Amino acid sequence: MAFSTEKSLGIKIFGKMILSSLWQLALHNTPSLTKYIQPPPPCLRFTLMGFRKLTQISFPKSHENSKLELLKDGKGSRFLNNWGFEGHVEVPRIGLSRGLALGWHQEFQFQVLIKSPNIIHTEVLDPKGDNFSLTFLYGHPTLEYRQQIWDQLQGIGTIISHRWLCIGDFNQVIVEEDKLIFKPSSIPGNLPLIQTLSNLSLLLVEAKGLSYTWMNKRKGNDFVMEKLDRAFANIDWFESYPNCLVTNLPIIGSNHGPIILDTDPSTPFKRRPFRFEWMWTTHPDCPVSIKNAWLTNPTRGSHAYCLTKKLENIRDKLKAWNKTSFRLIIQQILTKKEELRCA
Repeated sequence: MAFSTEKSLGIKIFGKMILSSLWQLALHNTPSLTKYIQPPPPCLRFTLMGFRKLTQISFPKSHENSKLELLKDGKGSRFLNNWGFEGHVEVPRIGLSRGLALGWHQEFQFQVLIKSPNIIHTEVLDPKGDNFSLTFLYGHPTLEYRQQIWDQLQGIGTIISHRWLCIGDFNQVIVEEDKLIFKPSSIPGNLPLIQTLSNLSLLLVEAKGLSYTWMNKRKGNDFVMEKLDRAFANIDWFESYPNCLVTNLPIIGSNHGPIILDTDPSTPFKRRPFRFEWMWTTHPDCPVSIKNAWLTNPTRGSHAYCLTKKLENIRDKLKAWNKTSFRLIIQQILTKKEELRCA
């Protein structure tokens, strides 16, 4: 058996994560892949998978990627059903073309409007009763067939009048900065995609993390890295999710790296920097506290080192003194605000 995972995509909506992973698999005389399959976590909400490529769409509550290996061709719906998905749809593979299967739970009202070997277009009704559209796309690996997918995408755009997100592996480099290569090359096929995005008024969702999402794993001058996996959205989507952000994760054990789109990324906790407050100078104990802190615990070392340590000691003493001396003032301010509100 030989297989290689290609990509993972993720969308975090309503505080929950949609995790979408896309794999490429080549099978050689393998009777069954069941032993390689690890069921998704219970919090999975959507799973989209191709029979030679697998895409998971889920709502895990954590940022962790669950590991899955690709299923045998034609087994998508069966496994989705066994994994507990209340709904699923399947696009069978034709010859060597890639099939798709999409599974979902009923937490959101979910409707598949269009399904094809390269696109599954859906409409979702959120708990608030608002609609939004999600389009999952896999660009054709052959350049001459990509225009058909862009035309299909433009057709979808004509029926959308609300929030719309399009995410996936477009299999297309857009600008030179999206490609790392050590010999002269061009980026054929980018202009038709750029024109399509312009016609649809789709904007690129900001990304952080790695600059590239795919590499060919060759050596020397043949080594290539490209940014193929992206998310685009319309203005309505950005108005609802102004902080929407894509994270490009490391490429490990595959030629594609996962990407996660978070509609409301959490801001890491940052300790508030110490600031000397002017109101402290109005308190008679302030100069005394500073003087005592300066003279306490003299340290040995260079003058610069001693100065640093004394300032740190003053900072710590003032922070503790502020809590004991001004806590009542803050409470009084809150009380007065409440009195004014009730007046």
